[in-house]
Amino acid sequence: MNLTEEQKEVVYSEKDKIFVKSVAGSGKTTTLIEYAKNNFNKKILVLMFNKDLRASTRLKMPCNCEVHTINSLAFFYSRYKDRFIVDNLTVVDVLEILDIRDIDLAFKYLNGYISYINNIPGDKDLGANLYETMKRKKTKVDHLFILKEFSVSKEIEILYFDILMIDEAQDINPVMIEIIQKIKHKKDIAVGDPKQSIYKFMNNISLLDSVYFQTHTKYTLSKSFRFGQEIAEIVNEISYKMYKEEVGIIGNENIKSIITRENVFGPYSAYICRTNAHLFEKAIEYALSDMKISIPFDWEELKLNLFDLIYLKIGLREKIQNKLFKKYEDYNILKKSLKINQSKDISYLIRIIDKYDISIIEYISLLEKYLSSPKYADIILITAHKSKGLEFLYVEYGEDFNFKNEEEKNLTYVALTRPIKELNINNLKWSKL
Repeated sequence: MNLTEEQKEVVYSEKDKIFVKSVAGSGKTTTLIEYAKNNFNKKILVLMFNKDLRASTRLKMPCNCEVHTINSLAFFYSRYKDRFIVDNLTVVDVLEILDIRDIDLAFKYLNGYISYINNIPGDKDLGANLYETMKRKKTKVDHLFILKEFSVSKEIEILYFDILMIDEAQDINPVMIEIIQKIKHKKDIAVGDPKQSIYKFMNNISLLDSVYFQTHTKYTLSKSFRFGQEIAEIVNEISYKMYKEEVGIIGNENIKSIITRENVFGPYSAYICRTNAHLFEKAIEYALSDMKISIPFDWEELKLNLFDLIYLKIGLREKIQNKLFKKYEDYNILKKSLKINQSKDISYLIRIIDKYDISIIEYISLLEKYLSSPKYADIILITAHKSKGLEFLYVEYGEDFNFKNEEEKNLTYVALTRPIKELNINNLKWSKL
């Protein structure tokens, strides 16, 4: 394995506490694998960002490593394996768990629960009430519940590893940090890219901002193996305008990349945008142009939800299947409630219905004719959040990005660092950088 000098510094470091700031495509997972191989006589716990990355990394890590996501680690030691576990609690879940009918109150309980689990500002009394009810009534639970229970369990107190390795350390929630601190270990190494921190709306933070990591020795991986110097230079230029500081990405000298103004389509080409609502609009635009498209939605669920909203809007409540929508008397009351409670999961559906109204039925039928797998699509339509960790041959930067805060800027950075060969930035609003 030919490592860069920067990678060698990390792999052969003897420091007990390490944080590796790694740019997009810099081979951070490879660096962790080589670090583990160099410490083959140590017992190592590797914590990955998601289950897909965990699955691929487990095949590559040496046998002295135990590879988990933090969620899977918590579940492995959980006393709640007999429960029905959802990714995230919904308002409908809260209504059922507490046996209440007030939807706005259910939103308050849900937000308080998130505040309580993560120990952040919010109505923690309501949150604690919901949490204790879930324990007492043996209801469904979510991953946050499992994490919190693990963080205060006896099981975590007896865990011990020589080395703790943490991937994607720029996006981690407070209860996860609590778990990391409680697992006994001699050394730890965390890797991440602060410019790819894009989940603060889920109360995630960067470990760089955690007091726990302030004393760690800092290393840098600045070479991207994903794209050539041409893309590296434009990303550096745009990033400097956004952040007012150098990012310093070095491109791969073995890849010839292009900054283009032409719309190139074909396998593994992507249009990356900021919002699901804009993605849907682009999908219709491409379908009307007789192009095969791939979108990351659960199509059947999306279709059912859109139909349900139309039914609610035209007064056919008896046809609605979505339990949440069914609880509202009419469409405008739903819109008002979601606006007050800031429900991001549904707001983009409202935007679609408000734009297309009853004609959405016709457009759904159109899209079904042009949906394809990514391998055979003329264009993959994907949001910056969904694109994180992925790469494409060609990327067109979408029209709906903004730069109003650091997380929004980070979404632009993520989108710009996905291509291998070609990047189209025609839609970049330079004047607003």
